[in-house]
Amino acid sequence: MAHYCEEGDLRARLSEEGLFNLVDDDQDDLISGTEARAIERSLQWADDQINDACYGRYSVPFDTTQGSGADNTVIRSHAMDLAAGYLSLRMGWGNAKLEAMMQASMDWLDGVAAGHRYIYNETPATDPHALAVNQLSAPFSKGAQVTQVVGKRKVERIDDET
Repeated sequence: MAHYCEEGDLRARLSEEGLFNLVDDDQDDLISGTEARAIERSLQWADDQINDACYGRYSVPFDTTQGSGADNTVIRSHAMDLAAGYLSLRMGWGNAKLEAMMQASMDWLDGVAAGHRYIYNETPATDPHALAVNQLSAPFSKGAQVTQVVGKRKVERIDDET
């Protein structure tokens, strides 16, 4: 399955060197298979956050292929910020700018989940049961253990299982 953003989007957002610095854990100037999987997990985690916040209000996952109804730019931008924040936080150290961008996306998703923000060109779902489920659930993706969650959907640390 395609992600809302891809590795190339992260490279464009962070620069080649910026992405490399976030994943080269052993600082051997090579990206090992384990380190490359961290990128994949960050993309999946971003997808999970978007889908969880939008579930019940919209039909997820969104079709973000060119020409589809979803607001590709908004969803892709938030996915990039979430994935970059994940990579920044995954080993317990981080970049304040990336973490602030991730938090802004989490806040935006909270607004979507609460019905205060909307994704243009998408038809909201009307199933009241789905809305109740959306308000009760907040799963995080498999492959990462969230060790600190403060308030609603604020992540302060992610311990990546590498």
